[in-house]
Amino acid sequence: MVIAERLRGAVAQCTLGDLPRTTTISIGIAACSGKAQVSLDAAIGRADEALYRAKHDGRDRVVALDFAAEDGSPAAH
Repeated sequence: MVIAERLRGAVAQCTLGDLPRTTTISIGIAACSGKAQVSLDAAIGRADEALYRAKHDGRDRVVALDFAAEDGSPAAH
């Protein structure tokens, strides 16, 4: 999460030539807690869900969604 926030902040500091607007990014992260066993497809799906949530919540943000259960099912947020 810290690295994603640093990346988001660095992009916000960038300028694209003479364009008058700020560049922003939204980042979605799928996190696994403990010993959760998660398939690659499930992790990608969860990261995609987090990305869409970040965009929906106002863009230019980082959202992490966690797999907390032992069986790899998504944690409720």
